[in-house]
Amino acid sequence: MTFSARTLAWTFVPILGACVEHPDFLESQKVRTWENRCDGEAPLCLDACGTTPPIGEAVCGESAWTCPRGIRDDLCCDPVARPGTCETWSASCSTSEPCPGGYTCVHSRTHPVPADAGVCRLGELDIPPALTQCDDAQLTPPALLEQLDLSPIKVNGVVNVVMTCEDRRCDAENPCCRACAGAYMIELVDEAHAERVTLPLRTESIACTGTNCGYTCAPLQPGRRYTVWGMFAPDTSAIAPGTLYYGGHCVP
Repeated sequence: MTFSARTLAWTFVPILGACVEHPDFLESQKVRTWENRCDGEAPLCLDACGTTPPIGEAVCGESAWTCPRGIRDDLCCDPVARPGTCETWSASCSTSEPCPGGYTCVHSRTHPVPADAGVCRLGELDIPPALTQCDDAQLTPPALLEQLDLSPIKVNGVVNVVMTCEDRRCDAENPCCRACAGAYMIELVDEAHAERVTLPLRTESIACTGTNCGYTCAPLQPGRRYTVWGMFAPDTSAIAPGTLYYGGHCVP
């Protein structure tokens, strides 16, 4: 998805605690009229998303519901009742400019961890404060990961890294010519359930960088044990039950 300057300037206006302004409503209405071929009850018309009361009902024109004046209420973004009417991502956010209802401020479009600044993601996400404490309370057993949807978790395990280097031949004059990068993995052991699980652990930036002669890693060091919390995203297509998106850590 690409974002124009207008897209980044979206404003959202609450209606009854759910409905919010759809940023490009007129374009969306033209694109989405095929979804409703005048079937069922006519939708209501509003002066604008986020306003009440209705100003009338839509009429059937050219086999689609249209409003002679105003906006169809069923095309207004409602992240609670009709999340399909809302964009997955919206404007940037910060503590001074929070997301609208139904959205969560996260680090980036590919890193679903709640943050004080970033972009708004459709969905209510939160990491409970109890999960950010450096203790063994509320650790998620590895055996339960396969049952989770997108969820905040805290785990304890040994962090390792998988490095990938350029496929090129170095010579004696430049023996460290191959650039390398690595991604974290965290090995979890659940002795109570005789379960051992290795999860990909994703930080927002590249975990490790360097060359074939050596590399550096941040914020975690391979081979050490950490307590890590963040958002777990399931993945049924992979060997691992999902991926842990890093939110924070401590040394137990």
